[in-house]
Amino acid sequence: MAPYKPEHLTDYEAGVKSELLNGSMLLDGSAFYYDYHDYQAQTFTSVGTVSLIKLSNIQTADVYGLDLGLTWLPADGLSLRAGLGLLHSRLGSFPYFTTVLLTQPAGNKMPDAPDATFNGTLRYEHALFSGYTGAVQFAGVYEGSHFFEALNTPYLSAPSSWVFNGRVSLDPVDKDWDLAFWIQNMFNEQHTVQAVDDGMPIGAGYRMFNAPRTFGLTIDYKFD
Repeated sequence: MAPYKPEHLTDYEAGVKSELLNGSMLLDGSAFYYDYHDYQAQTFTSVGTVSLIKLSNIQTADVYGLDLGLTWLPADGLSLRAGLGLLHSRLGSFPYFTTVLLTQPAGNKMPDAPDATFNGTLRYEHALFSGYTGAVQFAGVYEGSHFFEALNTPYLSAPSSWVFNGRVSLDPVDKDWDLAFWIQNMFNEQHTVQAVDDGMPIGAGYRMFNAPRTFGLTIDYKFD
Protein backbone atom coordinates (compact mmCIF):
# COMPACT_ATOMS: atom_id res chain seq x y z
CA MET A 1 0.00 0.00 0.00
CA ALA A 2 1.34 3.42 -0.96
CA PRO A 3 2.18 5.74 1.97
CA TYR A 4 0.07 8.82 2.55
CA LYS A 5 1.40 12.37 2.22
CA PRO A 6 1.44 15.17 4.80
CA GLU A 7 -1.75 17.18 5.15
CA HIS A 8 -1.61 20.96 4.63
CA LEU A 9 -4.16 23.39 6.09
CA THR A 10 -4.69 27.12 5.61
CA ASP A 11 -6.95 28.51 8.34
CA TYR A 12 -8.90 31.78 8.24
CA GLU A 13 -10.75 32.74 11.42
CA ALA A 14 -12.33 35.81 13.02
CA GLY A 15 -14.07 36.12 16.37
CA VAL A 16 -15.79 38.51 18.74
CA LYS A 17 -16.66 38.65 22.46
CA SER A 18 -19.27 40.85 24.12
CA GLU A 19 -20.54 41.46 27.65
CA LEU A 20 -24.28 42.16 28.15
CA LEU A 21 -26.73 42.73 31.01
CA ASN A 22 -24.24 44.60 33.18
CA GLY A 23 -21.63 41.91 32.74
CA SER A 24 -23.83 38.97 33.77
CA MET A 25 -23.87 37.58 30.21
CA LEU A 26 -20.88 36.84 28.02
CA LEU A 27 -21.34 36.06 24.33
CA ASP A 28 -18.56 34.91 22.05
CA GLY A 29 -18.51 33.75 18.48
CA SER A 30 -16.11 32.90 15.70
CA ALA A 31 -16.41 32.24 11.98
CA PHE A 32 -13.82 30.12 10.21
CA TYR A 33 -12.80 28.74 6.85
CA TYR A 34 -10.36 25.81 6.51
CA ASP A 35 -8.69 25.11 3.17
CA TYR A 36 -7.11 21.63 3.02
CA HIS A 37 -4.65 20.18 0.54
CA ASP A 38 -3.83 16.47 0.62
CA TYR A 39 -6.52 15.98 3.27
CA GLN A 40 -6.06 12.70 5.12
CA ALA A 41 -9.11 10.43 5.34
CA GLN A 42 -10.12 6.78 5.41
CA THR A 43 -10.83 5.48 1.88
CA PHE A 44 -10.73 2.11 0.11
CA THR A 45 -7.58 1.04 -1.71
CA SER A 46 -6.40 -2.18 -3.38
CA VAL A 47 -3.76 -4.75 -2.57
CA GLY A 48 -3.87 -6.98 -5.59
CA THR A 49 -7.52 -8.02 -5.89
CA VAL A 50 -8.26 -7.23 -2.24
CA SER A 51 -9.96 -3.96 -1.27
CA LEU A 52 -8.92 -2.56 2.13
CA ILE A 53 -9.74 0.60 4.01
CA LYS A 54 -6.70 2.75 4.80
CA LEU A 55 -5.60 6.30 5.46
CA SER A 56 -5.23 8.09 2.12
CA ASN A 57 -5.01 11.61 0.72
CA ILE A 58 -7.80 13.59 -0.91
CA GLN A 59 -6.35 16.40 -3.01
CA THR A 60 -8.69 19.17 -1.82
CA ALA A 61 -11.24 19.73 0.95
CA ASP A 62 -12.76 22.76 2.63
CA VAL A 63 -14.76 23.52 5.77
CA TYR A 64 -16.53 26.64 6.95
CA GLY A 65 -18.71 27.29 9.96
CA LEU A 66 -19.58 29.14 13.14
CA ASP A 67 -18.83 28.53 16.82
CA LEU A 68 -21.09 30.37 19.28
CA GLY A 69 -20.84 30.42 23.07
CA LEU A 70 -22.96 31.81 25.89
CA THR A 71 -22.31 32.18 29.61
CA TRP A 72 -25.10 33.73 31.69
CA LEU A 73 -25.32 34.31 35.44
CA PRO A 74 -28.98 35.39 35.85
CA ALA A 75 -29.10 35.08 39.66
CA ASP A 76 -26.90 34.32 42.64
CA GLY A 77 -25.69 30.74 42.40
CA LEU A 78 -27.36 30.08 39.03
CA SER A 79 -25.32 29.72 35.85
CA LEU A 80 -26.11 28.74 32.29
CA ARG A 81 -23.49 27.82 29.72
CA ALA A 82 -24.18 26.82 26.13
CA GLY A 83 -22.26 26.27 22.92
CA LEU A 84 -23.44 25.84 19.34
CA GLY A 85 -21.36 24.69 16.39
CA LEU A 86 -22.49 24.93 12.74
CA LEU A 87 -20.37 23.27 10.08
CA HIS A 88 -20.33 22.73 6.32
CA SER A 89 -17.67 20.44 4.87
CA ARG A 90 -16.93 19.41 1.28
CA LEU A 91 -14.43 16.92 -0.09
CA GLY A 92 -12.93 17.16 -3.57
CA SER A 93 -13.04 14.20 -5.93
CA PHE A 94 -10.83 11.21 -5.15
CA PRO A 95 -10.12 7.69 -6.44
CA TYR A 96 -11.07 4.56 -4.51
CA PHE A 97 -11.12 0.83 -5.14
CA THR A 98 -13.84 -1.79 -4.66
CA THR A 99 -13.41 -4.50 -7.27
CA VAL A 100 -12.34 -1.89 -9.85
CA LEU A 101 -10.80 1.56 -9.64
CA LEU A 102 -13.48 4.27 -9.39
CA THR A 103 -13.63 8.02 -8.82
CA GLN A 104 -15.86 9.61 -6.20
CA PRO A 105 -17.18 12.99 -7.46
CA ALA A 106 -16.59 16.09 -5.38
CA GLY A 107 -19.20 17.01 -2.79
CA ASN A 108 -19.05 14.36 -0.07
CA LYS A 109 -18.90 15.42 3.58
CA MET A 110 -15.80 15.04 5.71
CA PRO A 111 -15.71 12.12 8.15
CA ASP A 112 -16.73 12.92 11.74
CA ALA A 113 -18.08 16.34 10.72
CA PRO A 114 -21.73 16.79 11.82
CA ASP A 115 -23.54 19.85 10.48
CA ALA A 116 -24.55 20.90 14.01
CA THR A 117 -23.40 20.30 17.58
CA PHE A 118 -24.70 21.73 20.84
CA ASN A 119 -23.81 21.56 24.52
CA GLY A 120 -25.53 23.16 27.47
CA THR A 121 -25.06 23.14 31.24
CA LEU A 122 -27.41 24.46 33.91
CA ARG A 123 -25.95 24.68 37.44
CA TYR A 124 -27.31 25.96 40.73
CA GLU A 125 -25.25 26.38 43.91
CA HIS A 126 -26.58 27.38 47.34
CA ALA A 127 -25.42 27.40 50.95
CA LEU A 128 -27.17 24.54 52.75
CA PHE A 129 -26.02 25.09 56.31
CA SER A 130 -23.02 26.49 58.10
CA GLY A 131 -19.86 25.67 56.19
CA TYR A 132 -21.44 23.59 53.40
CA THR A 133 -22.52 24.38 49.85
CA GLY A 134 -24.73 22.17 47.68
CA ALA A 135 -24.90 22.14 43.90
CA VAL A 136 -27.17 20.60 41.27
CA GLN A 137 -26.03 20.37 37.65
CA PHE A 138 -27.77 19.20 34.48
CA ALA A 139 -26.04 19.00 31.10
CA GLY A 140 -26.98 17.95 27.59
CA VAL A 141 -24.91 17.27 24.47
CA TYR A 142 -26.25 17.07 20.90
CA GLU A 143 -24.39 15.77 17.88
CA GLY A 144 -25.82 15.80 14.37
CA SER A 145 -25.69 12.86 12.00
CA HIS A 146 -22.33 12.23 10.34
CA PHE A 147 -20.26 9.73 8.40
CA PHE A 148 -17.15 7.85 9.55
CA GLU A 149 -15.33 7.68 6.20
CA ALA A 150 -14.92 9.71 3.04
CA LEU A 151 -17.23 7.68 0.75
CA ASN A 152 -20.21 8.63 2.99
CA THR A 153 -21.45 5.04 3.07
CA PRO A 154 -24.87 5.00 4.83
CA TYR A 155 -24.12 1.98 7.06
CA LEU A 156 -20.84 3.63 8.16
CA SER A 157 -22.59 6.59 9.73
CA ALA A 158 -24.22 7.73 12.97
CA PRO A 159 -27.66 9.32 13.38
CA SER A 160 -28.13 12.51 15.37
CA SER A 161 -28.14 11.98 19.13
CA TRP A 162 -28.73 13.62 22.51
CA VAL A 163 -27.01 12.56 25.74
CA PHE A 164 -27.93 14.03 29.15
CA ASN A 165 -25.88 13.97 32.35
CA GLY A 166 -26.55 15.07 35.92
CA ARG A 167 -24.62 15.75 39.11
CA VAL A 168 -25.48 16.60 42.74
CA SER A 169 -22.64 17.59 45.05
CA LEU A 170 -21.86 18.65 48.59
CA ASP A 171 -18.82 20.86 49.08
CA PRO A 172 -17.67 21.88 52.58
CA VAL A 173 -16.16 25.36 52.68
CA ASP A 174 -12.47 25.52 53.63
CA LYS A 175 -12.16 21.73 53.53
CA ASP A 176 -10.10 19.48 51.27
CA TRP A 177 -12.88 17.12 50.18
CA ASP A 178 -16.20 17.09 48.35
CA LEU A 179 -18.89 14.48 47.76
CA ALA A 180 -20.87 14.02 44.54
CA PHE A 181 -23.48 11.70 43.07
CA TRP A 182 -23.42 11.66 39.26
CA ILE A 183 -25.19 9.99 36.37
CA GLN A 184 -24.01 9.82 32.75
CA ASN A 185 -26.36 9.17 29.82
CA MET A 186 -29.31 9.27 32.22
CA PHE A 187 -31.90 8.28 29.58
CA ASN A 188 -29.72 5.38 28.35
CA GLU A 189 -29.60 6.58 24.75
CA GLN A 190 -27.60 4.44 22.32
CA HIS A 191 -25.77 5.64 19.20
CA THR A 192 -22.80 4.60 17.09
CA VAL A 193 -19.46 6.24 17.89
CA GLN A 194 -17.35 4.30 15.35
CA ALA A 195 -18.00 2.03 12.37
CA VAL A 196 -15.49 0.22 10.17
CA ASP A 197 -15.77 -1.91 7.03
CA ASP A 198 -12.59 -3.91 6.42
CA GLY A 199 -13.30 -4.18 2.70
CA MET A 200 -13.79 -6.85 0.07
CA PRO A 201 -13.48 -9.80 -0.18
CA ILE A 202 -13.02 -10.03 3.60
CA GLY A 203 -16.50 -8.70 4.22
CA ALA A 204 -15.86 -8.00 7.91
CA GLY A 205 -16.40 -4.91 9.99
CA TYR A 206 -17.61 -3.67 13.33
CA ARG A 207 -19.51 -0.92 15.13
CA MET A 208 -18.78 0.63 18.50
CA PHE A 209 -21.47 2.26 20.63
CA ASN A 210 -21.48 4.90 23.33
CA ALA A 211 -21.41 3.94 27.00
CA PRO A 212 -24.79 2.99 28.54
CA ARG A 213 -26.28 4.74 31.57
CA THR A 214 -23.71 4.84 34.36
CA PHE A 215 -23.91 6.37 37.82
CA GLY A 216 -21.80 6.53 40.93
CA LEU A 217 -20.70 8.28 44.07
CA THR A 218 -17.38 10.14 44.10
CA ILE A 219 -15.37 11.49 47.01
CA ASP A 220 -12.56 13.82 46.04
CA TYR A 221 -9.80 14.71 48.46
CA LYS A 222 -7.09 17.29 47.78
CA PHE A 223 -3.71 16.55 49.29
CA ASP A 224 -1.40 19.43 50.14
